[in-house]
Amino acid sequence: VIVKQIPASRPKIQAELIKAAGQRKISDAANVLLKTARSSERNVKLESIKALRTTAKADDLSAFLAVASGLKSKAFLNEAEKTIAVLALMKTQPSQKTADVINAIDSAGKNTDLKIMLYQALGRIGDDSGLKALYDGLNSRNKDIKLVCCRTLANWSTAAPADVLAETAEKDRN
Repeated sequence: VIVKQIPASRPKIQAELIKAAGQRKISDAANVLLKTARSSERNVKLESIKALRTTAKADDLSAFLAVASGLKSKAFLNEAEKTIAVLALMKTQPSQKTADVINAIDSAGKNTDLKIMLYQALGRIGDDSGLKALYDGLNSRNKDIKLVCCRTLANWSTAAPADVLAETAEKDRN
């Protein structure tokens, strides 16, 4: 009943129904929420992005990345980062956890804010299959991307990136 009411409701009611679908973990809501996540209504969009963490499946990651690529606001991007990580961590194969995110980074073009969010999502995912993309980010001409990749690698859950970080620090010092 909740899911069927979402598309036809006014924005304020829509946002509440979306929140309810997320709280109840209604998996049938995911397709509707992927659409409402593109809404021009701020609360509808924000609640949709949040609710997808509990309603979407790992297979919805690609569709959500397409939604995320159109986000402009830092508030939306911050919430999208969390949703991307949750969906990616649902995947069972380690390399699949980061593959879609890495492809999204490659497709982001000059959208620096989107790229930064995606690099941070790789950090939240924390799978070593994302390290190469972060290493590549260290070589970016954009200082903000370099910095976020450096910070993400510095906070990595294992010592895997230690040598690369040491080399980067030495290179940047010279």
